[in-house]
Amino acid sequence: MDDDIPRGSSRARRLKHTYNITESTWDQILADQGHQCALCGTDSPGSKGWMVDHDHTCCRGIRSCGACIRGILCGHCNSGLGHFRDSPDRLRKAIDYMDRGTNTVPAAFPAAAHARTPQVSRPPRDLRADITNYLASSPAAGVRDVARAVGCAPSTASEHVRFARAIEPAAIPNWRGGEKTPYKGLRRTTSGTTSPECSMMPG
Repeated sequence: MDDDIPRGSSRARRLKHTYNITESTWDQILADQGHQCALCGTDSPGSKGWMVDHDHTCCRGIRSCGACIRGILCGHCNSGLGHFRDSPDRLRKAIDYMDRGTNTVPAAFPAAAHARTPQVSRPPRDLRADITNYLASSPAAGVRDVARAVGCAPSTASEHVRFARAIEPAAIPNWRGGEKTPYKGLRRTTSGTTSPECSMMPG
């Protein structure tokens, strides 16, 4: 019931028809509660105004005989009781459920176990060291072999530059002139020197 409805015959009829109480009884109930929700204690009724709560085991639906009125609630509390079907047993189970906390899901559920596993951040990868170590054991490896071995096939210009600068051309003797590579402009000339137009190699 909206307490903001103008006082008068219309409001009086609605209270009498729906809850079998008078305006004076309504005012007295709310005053006895300190003009607060009988459940949560808020003084803000919510967008729908104060609501009369009654025992639905006595009177089903929205109408009440008047004798089973329990109090006046804010909109949130009144809706909450309705969602729990006015069942004390359901409400007790809800309280027990919330009191158990968040660490109650069995570890057998992979998603739950994963969520509780601390995430250890990986150290930044040293691409230069990876390439150097691989070339030390396979000095004759071509650039494609190097890329596959270190698990890096750069697809962006910045990674091309980073990858190219990490390679020592002299350490890849079978990097033939004219060989197509995933690194545009990065090739070795037949004389064994780096092609002058290769702007990605370190100066």
